[in-house]
Amino acid sequence: MINKAIKKLVSKNFLCFASRQKQNKIINHNKNIISINVSNIRNVSNIKNVSNVGSGLFDGIPNEEIDKDKLIYLVKNMQMVNLKEKGILNNISNLLKRHMNQFTIDEIYLIIHSFSKLDFRKYSLYNNFVKIIMTKKPVINTRTLTQMLIDLHKTSSLDLNALTFFTQYYINNLVKNFSLFDLSMILYIFNKYNYNDFITVNKICQTISDHFIPIIDEDKGVLTTILLSLSVLNLNYEIYSNFLKLYVYTNYEKFEIKYLCNISYSIALWLARGSVKDKFLSELLKDIVFLLINNMQKLKNDELKQLHIVLYFLRAMEENYEDAIKKIEKKNIKNTITVSKMQQQVEKIFTEIGLNVNKEFPVGPYVLDFALKKKKVS
Repeated sequence: MINKAIKKLVSKNFLCFASRQKQNKIINHNKNIISINVSNIRNVSNIKNVSNVGSGLFDGIPNEEIDKDKLIYLVKNMQMVNLKEKGILNNISNLLKRHMNQFTIDEIYLIIHSFSKLDFRKYSLYNNFVKIIMTKKPVINTRTLTQMLIDLHKTSSLDLNALTFFTQYYINNLVKNFSLFDLSMILYIFNKYNYNDFITVNKICQTISDHFIPIIDEDKGVLTTILLSLSVLNLNYEIYSNFLKLYVYTNYEKFEIKYLCNISYSIALWLARGSVKDKFLSELLKDIVFLLINNMQKLKNDELKQLHIVLYFLRAMEENYEDAIKKIEKKNIKNTITVSKMQQQVEKIFTEIGLNVNKEFPVGPYVLDFALKKKKVS
């Protein structure tokens, strides 16, 4: 019975005043118990009628006895065994759906965050939770809200409608209550969805300027996230430029390589649009790129891709970076290729009209969906 199983888990969870060795033994034993109990869910053959389940955690238990508290306890503990088996996670997800309207906002957050950490993607489950939040509009802690947005993004379960709701109903009204880290992550989410809401971004930038200037350069990752996000969104150049001059311009050598790649890419974006004619941007970009070229062996794949794009931009500006481009193109940079439904439809059209095309055609740092082949004229 599930009650007995949970009592066993509780009895093995008491770690206070135990020695480190005993703690480890108890934790390992606890993991084994959880692993055994959770794995029994894989035997669920008919999720709509749990009483039909064979031997296992839910054997012989009527549906109504598997209440949400037992499921929440299970969710809390499944991270401990790093549960990644999709069949089991799907069954847990289906059980959770029965109690949708009973969960508090803290429980909804726990479920989304736990599944996200296990890299379990279940759009229907997360979408139902988002709909409940949009309907009930519960009070949400700012840290919880930010992490929930991050988790929904990570599991590909955040769409523009949901992001608009969270922004208008929560973020706009609570912007002064967020930490600097959370504000940077909200900008990051906006950046990923190209959600260039000028009013909200303005509020965020103003809050950062009013309350976080003394500490903004203590975490270079947070500062870099803000700079890159503003650049991608093409908003608040004045704030961007000010932060760059104050914290990067004379201090860039103290930044980690990965952050310098992001900063160089953000500068190139502003310059490529042609709307900014700031001499110091070009000077800083060249200085950072020089440092990156000399440390190319330290760059990871994504960082190499960013530098590759920046070098192509500089070459287009009649700068001499041919040797650096050749050097970086020998690094065998890997591109993640995703084929959308639209691409598949376009490919079908090309085939039907008899056009010979190359798919996923590399051009420098870019990959074209399609490239038409030249016809030879005899």
